[in-house]
Amino acid sequence: MNHFYIVTNKVVAIIPTFDELGDNLRFCNKWLTHNNFCFIALKLATRSYYRVVIYLSLCSRSTNPPSELSGLFSYLEDWPENCKDQAAIGVARDADSIYGGHKKNIDFFNPNDRLSDDDIIVFMHDDVEIISTPSEFIKGLKHCLKPGVGFIGVAGATELTNKATWWEGRANGATRGFVFQGADNETMAPNHFGPCGQVVVLDGCFLAASWKTVKKLGIDKPKYLTSDWDFYDLHMTFKAYMEGLTNYVVPIVIRHVSSGEMRQQWYTSRQEFVKEHGKWLPCKVPLKPTLGLPV
Repeated sequence: MNHFYIVTNKVVAIIPTFDELGDNLRFCNKWLTHNNFCFIALKLATRSYYRVVIYLSLCSRSTNPPSELSGLFSYLEDWPENCKDQAAIGVARDADSIYGGHKKNIDFFNPNDRLSDDDIIVFMHDDVEIISTPSEFIKGLKHCLKPGVGFIGVAGATELTNKATWWEGRANGATRGFVFQGADNETMAPNHFGPCGQVVVLDGCFLAASWKTVKKLGIDKPKYLTSDWDFYDLHMTFKAYMEGLTNYVVPIVIRHVSSGEMRQQWYTSRQEFVKEHGKWLPCKVPLKPTLGLPV
């Protein structure tokens, strides 16, 4: 596939076919409006000189541009000039499933097996803005490179019951994390779940793992789930937990536009998850001994 490269001061967009975009592309204003394309945005044009180690993978069911796309471009433009850890973005537009979209992005990140085991893959919703500074963001992400760590995220629970609803433990202190929620910085509100630490499962608005871990666990859709979009987060993070890896909520701050939509498919997926894993539920990690970050 041929790619068309558009270079600005700090960012390169790699687009499968320029003819598809035509006049719909306004790269300098940080938005792209054409359907069905995938791109990578890199801070520097010389890809061979700076090794990209952080890959942000976004999936969208909509043919509209992800609402926070411009914010993510701006975030990359503020990336420190002397930072040895470079970042890239892949967006799967109008994806057929959350699994297929992320796999499409990873295939695009990984020509000729260029990914290294200690590269970091971030699975994000398409309406998430990163608020942490780049240095704080990198520091938080690198916890997933520590021995025995599975996924890291921004919200999750130390206990999962047979209701398979991670936030239900909030009343007794069995949740962790912090997320701003709202349409913009002026109207967003803080949603505090608890201090950072080890969890059983994580929310899927923001997840990250090393490429080594992603390869080990896979991102294929499980046979027991009928929905292409629901419960992928509990499936992936509970799988890591059951395979002996430890999941953590870490101090990365984001804004999530959506507060979560419980469609009928979500309820169906919850029943399917419980049917598949019910013999292991409830399960939990002790609260106090699991406070804090991996060492």
